[in-house]
Amino acid sequence: ENGKFSVFKSKKEWTDLTANHSFLRSISGKSNSYFLNELKELANNLKYNAKEKVKTRKTIENTDVIDFKWILFILLILPFSEWMLRKYKGMI
Repeated sequence: ENGKFSVFKSKKEWTDLTANHSFLRSISGKSNSYFLNELKELANNLKYNAKEKVKTRKTIENTDVIDFKWILFILLILPFSEWMLRKYKGMI
């Protein structure tokens, strides 16, 4: 319900300027990613998985404008009120 958020300058990235390859490999193992020296393995996996198609389904629900009563009311009342105003002012 309540919280606090603060942002402050930090240079933690600059403390260790060398890459930790074991940590990067553990991250890449979790996300199915590849290192540059594994490009042949990546190419083989892409060729093998090219036959498997990803199927995505999306449902779209269409509703009629007539179901929105307030829009219908506005579309009907505005021209009627303009006509009444013009009739009252003597412009018609």
